[in-house]
Amino acid sequence: MAEREMFPATNGLATGVGGLVVAAVAAVLGLTWVDYRYAPVLLSIALLLAVLTYAVVLRPRVGIDGDDLVLRQVFSTTWIPLAAVQDFELRRIAVFRAGGRKYDSPALSRTRSTSRRVRRLDARLEIDPDERQGKGPTASEFISHRIESAMAAARSRAGVEEWSEEQEALAADVRTQWAWPLVALAVLAGLAVVVSLAA
Repeated sequence: MAEREMFPATNGLATGVGGLVVAAVAAVLGLTWVDYRYAPVLLSIALLLAVLTYAVVLRPRVGIDGDDLVLRQVFSTTWIPLAAVQDFELRRIAVFRAGGRKYDSPALSRTRSTSRRVRRLDARLEIDPDERQGKGPTASEFISHRIESAMAAARSRAGVEEWSEEQEALAADVRTQWAWPLVALAVLAGLAVVVSLAA
């Protein structure tokens, strides 16, 4: 049976929930405001804020679906063959390289302080980076390890070496699907804001 796993985002949950709470407050104000002239404006702004908060902050995810790396982005989802991923770097965002292209995902990240600490540890080779000053791996590091293990296993199954021409050729199977209902909802919410402000 093919492995399927979507990892939780390692950042943005509090911001996303906060944005949805603000959108809900704006919607309640729009429904209960004494002066009903402002109700359409508040309701349309609440809808736009909720859609954008979901799309930008809560929707992005990284996962594994069989032999594919899945990058769920703001308005699209991209499937990259795991064996085709040539490089994976976890910085403020996750960066994957396949077939000469770069694919970013804000769903996985290191905090600025963790990134600085990792750079310092990498600079001093006599310090074991796994020790992390007595701390266990962060959620981002655990997920990174899972992805790197899946990449190595996929390369082994496909019989390709890292940075080979065969690996480069596998990147031709990268595919992207747009989340058209979400795109349409965002456009309609934006138009509703414009129309309500113009009225």
